[in-house]
Amino acid sequence: MNEIFATVIQAAIGRWQTITQITSRADSEVWRATLINGVQVAVKITIGPGNEGLVAAREAAVIRAAGASAGRVLAGGRLIEGGSWLVTPWWHGPTLADQLAELRGKAAERTAHRVAARAAAQAAAALADLHQAGWVHGGVRAEHFIHTAHGVRLVDLAWARGPAGSLPADLDFPYIGTLHRLDAAEIARRLRANTLVTPTPEGDVHTFARALWHCWSGAWPTDPEADGAVPGKGRRAVDPLGWPGFEVALETALAPEPDVRPTATVLAGALSLLAELEAVTRTP
Repeated sequence: MNEIFATVIQAAIGRWQTITQITSRADSEVWRATLINGVQVAVKITIGPGNEGLVAAREAAVIRAAGASAGRVLAGGRLIEGGSWLVTPWWHGPTLADQLAELRGKAAERTAHRVAARAAAQAAAALADLHQAGWVHGGVRAEHFIHTAHGVRLVDLAWARGPAGSLPADLDFPYIGTLHRLDAAEIARRLRANTLVTPTPEGDVHTFARALWHCWSGAWPTDPEADGAVPGKGRRAVDPLGWPGFEVALETALAPEPDVRPTATVLAGALSLLAELEAVTRTP
C-alpha cells in the first residue's frame, strides 16, 4: 500500500497488526487489515485523475446515504495529493460465486441443487432490500454477495444510485456500467452510444441472473454479440448435468425487455421455491 495512504488511514482507525492485499487494479486496491484489537476491516483505496480517484469517496457516500442495507462506514477520506479511501467492516463468509463454484463441482450430489438455489435466493433477497430502500446497485456480480452468519451483505457499491440529491454533487458522476458480458442489453447499447445511462432495478435483476447462470454453467445465457437483444439467441444448456428448474427460474429475469423482468423480490421467491422443490424431489 502507498505509504501516504497507510499513514493517513492508520491515523484514523488505529494501527494494524497485519494487512493483506485482496484485489489490485490500475485504479483501485482492496486490503484486509487486522487491527491491534484483533478486529478485521476492509480497506479500499482508489487513485487516478478526475473521478477515478474519487470512487472510494463515492462508495462511502453511498453507504452512508443508503443506510443499513448498504453496510457501515468506519472511516473514509480524500488525499490532497489525489485519491480517496474507505474503511468498512470485513464481512466474514463465502461469496455467492465461491459457493456456486463449489456446488457446481458437486452437482451430482443430492443436496447441491437445493443449497445452490437457497444461496441464490438469499442473495436475491439482499438485492431486493437495497431496491426497496430506493437504491440500485449498478455493479452486480456474484462476488459482491457475501454470505455471513447474520445474512447476506452486498459490497462494492461504488456505482450505486439512489434518490435524486442523495450524493454530494462532486460525487454524483456518470455511470460507466459493469462488466461487458453482464450489462443488460438496454444499458450496453446506451454505453456504446456514449449517451447518459442510469442504472435500474431491472438492469440489476438481469445482471444478477446472468451472473448466476455463468457461475453455475461456466457459459453465458445469450450470445454476447447479440447483447441479449434477440430472444433465445445463442441460448445454451445450463449445465451438462442438467438443471431445468434453475433455467426456468432465471428465464424471465434474462428477458431482453426490461418491463417483463421480475423484481428482485419476485426472483428471490422463485429461487426459494426452487430450493424447496429440490428438497422434496431429491429426497431419497
